Amino acid sequence: SNAAFSLNGDEYQLTKNDGHNCLHGGESNISLRYWEIHDQSDMHVIFKLRLVHLEDGFPGNRDLYVRYYLSDDNALNIQFNVISDIDTPINLTNHAYFNLGEQNIEDLIFKLNAKELLERKCNGLPTGRLLNTTETGFDMYSWVRVKDFIESNQYEQNIVEEGIDHCFV
Repeated sequence: SNAAFSLNGDEYQLTKNDGHNCLHGGESNISLRYWEIHDQSDMHVIFKLRLVHLEDGFPGNRDLYVRYYLSDDNALNIQFNVISDIDTPINLTNHAYFNLGEQNIEDLIFKLNAKELLERKCNGLPTGRLLNTTETGFDMYSWVRVKDFIESNQYEQNIVEEGIDHCFV
């Protein structure tokens, strides 16, 4: 919000790329960068990206790693890791969309290992308040069919917006 934040008593100014806000790390966000292959095998690949202190305004020299791997049951897994030399805010996610041959996603099943999510304002910006997922209908520790989740979810923001666009913790 407002392309700025404070952390440990220091103020940081970020790149504005969404009106007055900083979205997805600023103008040169990591989705637009070339990552190097750090390690690979037949079952996995690990990509690495190095970000230097105050790049796009964020503190810390940061090494970002994303590992894509197939599990024994042939499921695609994605694991994120970050090493920073000082405290820094970071929230990595994946926005890949796959067409798995279905007309829609209603019959796909998913689970999410998150106990909290960030509350959002109507404009999509987080308020900073953490909500317990069970209190919002987001208790997804067990596999659930997308259609069943949508139909049974009672969290007003999901109903009004007809979907989920939240930061899970």
